[in-house]
Amino acid sequence: MTSLTGKTEAVCAPTRDPPSFGLAMFGAVAQLGALGYVWATQTSALACVAAPRACAAGGDPWGQQVLLTLGLAAATWVKSVLRPHGGTSDVGIFDQMWTVLPIVYARALFRGARRRLSSA
Repeated sequence: MTSLTGKTEAVCAPTRDPPSFGLAMFGAVAQLGALGYVWATQTSALACVAAPRACAAGGDPWGQQVLLTLGLAAATWVKSVLRPHGGTSDVGIFDQMWTVLPIVYARALFRGARRRLSSA
C-alpha cells in the first residue's frame, strides 16, 4: 500500500500543439465539401434533397436515409436552441438521443430496402 496516493501532482501535457482555428475550419470545410460532392455526384442524395416528397414516397433507401438524417439533425438543432436551459444551446440533447437514433436509422433503412425489394 502506498502512502503517497493523491500527493503527486498530475501533469497532462499535450504531445502536440493543437491546430489553429483557421486550419481546423479549413479541414472541416474541405472534408464536408468532399463528402457533399461525392453525395451529390455519386449517390441519389441530391435527387432526394431536391424532391423530398417523391423520394419519401418510394425513392431509393439511401436517399431516404439522407433525408431522415438531415431532418433529424435540423429538428434536434431547433429543439436544442428553443429548449429553456439558461440561454445557450443544449448540447446534452445529442447525448440523450445517441442511444435511440441507431435503432431509428436501422429501422428506416430496413423498411426502405424491404419496400424496394418487394416492389421489384
